[in-house]
Amino acid sequence: MDYVTRQFIVLAKKLHKELRKALFDLRYALQQQTEAIREAQKRENKQQEPEQPPIVVQAELHVPENIERDRKTHEDRQHRLQVWIVIGTWAAFVVAAIYAYVSWGIWQETAHQATIAGIAAREARSAGGRADLRAQSQSQEIEKQFQLDQRPFVIATCCRTSDLANNAIPPTIGKPLGANIEVHNIGRSPAFNFVSHYHLLAGDDVATVRADAPDMTKSEGILPQGGPGIFVTAPYVKDTYTVDVSHIDPSEVLRWDGRVPIIVFGRITYDDTFGNHYCTPFVSEWFHDQIWADIPGISIINTKTRRSRKMPNMCPSQMPF
Repeated sequence: MDYVTRQFIVLAKKLHKELRKALFDLRYALQQQTEAIREAQKRENKQQEPEQPPIVVQAELHVPENIERDRKTHEDRQHRLQVWIVIGTWAAFVVAAIYAYVSWGIWQETAHQATIAGIAAREARSAGGRADLRAQSQSQEIEKQFQLDQRPFVIATCCRTSDLANNAIPPTIGKPLGANIEVHNIGRSPAFNFVSHYHLLAGDDVATVRADAPDMTKSEGILPQGGPGIFVTAPYVKDTYTVDVSHIDPSEVLRWDGRVPIIVFGRITYDDTFGNHYCTPFVSEWFHDQIWADIPGISIINTKTRRSRKMPNMCPSQMPF
């Protein structure tokens, strides 16, 4: 409630108090006047009463002029008194009506100001809530952008073929086949829980391509940002999904028989310092010599059935940890 409204209410209350006092004084004065007139009339009537019983006479009554004048003066006084009583009554009614109207106006104004204050309070709370949400959203967006700017970013560069004996040669019929993949962290922070999966398939075996199952535990591997990167080798073996590439059994190694296509695929998973998880899939196909091409979403064609299907998503949609 503003200052003008408060002043208006104080003034109305003061007017109410003064009107009540004025009505009380007027009514008291009228009562006193009425009582005084009644007492005077009683005294006058008492004085005019004869002390002895009136004598019945057969005569014409002549009222003295002074008595007639006093009677007329008394009647005029009574008439004026009645007029003033009527005027006082109507004045009291008018004052009461004015007081009722003023009180009604005060009540209306108070209710209006209370409604406005309630609406303003709700709008202020709503605006404050929206401001808090905007500030929270902006803070989250800034934090997210900061994390993206500072995140690690691991890429896989494919490939250099070899005979698994450190001889970098193109795929050769009758010789073992491997593809060397270079892994770099080109981001701004180390990659934690670094895990890589890589496979090589040739010929009709490419129809069996599938993604590795999600890793059930976290790794202790760390790949620093920058630096020369690391090399991993995807060998051509009987079962690329079960062989331990760190300890390859020679009996598992296959010699290339000239079948194409040759593809290398897999994924690299890692975390940043904030606990965010990332996955880098890669798919490359050999063309000739040492030329490979990254082909995301490659269609795999079975040379026997001539049926094709899309390369599956190498990154799991959910991690178990």
